[in-house]
Amino acid sequence: MAKHIATVPLKYGLAGGGFSILLFVILWMLDINPLATNRIYDFILIPLFVFFSVKEYRDYRNGGVLHFWEGMVTGTLTFVCLALVSALFIWLFLEFAHTSLLQDYIDTRVGMIQENKETLIDKLGEQTVAKSLDELPHTSPFKLGLDDFLKKVFIGMFFTAVVALVLRKHAI
Repeated sequence: MAKHIATVPLKYGLAGGGFSILLFVILWMLDINPLATNRIYDFILIPLFVFFSVKEYRDYRNGGVLHFWEGMVTGTLTFVCLALVSALFIWLFLEFAHTSLLQDYIDTRVGMIQENKETLIDKLGEQTVAKSLDELPHTSPFKLGLDDFLKKVFIGMFFTAVVALVLRKHAI
């Protein structure tokens, strides 16, 4: 059993990470900056891969039984693996393959903040907006990879709890 609680999520985490990379590359090839639009797809990819990972573990590796903790472990290993693969790819892609994409991202973000400055100041405060404008030019490939990892982990934690609750099934 312990073997499957690691192998199933590894399979789905690597597949999900590969899918995330594929989506990133497709967006980039379509001249859409994947750094700005990638997050919306995380709300589809992560729950999907977590769900199928936990379901396979329950139905085919654990005799149809799933305790909440098993669902949480399986789901967590899945989304952490997916997030790690995706983040490493983003970091390496921006660092070595397409360094100008990072500058495009920074320029787009600065322009967006400048364009909506008054609204952002009202919502976030002048100090927060000024700090964002100061920090954006210092964004690095590593920081964007880490940001991608942390956001995927946050999304994954929420959906894993839901999936583990929905799919849990005790032996009769």
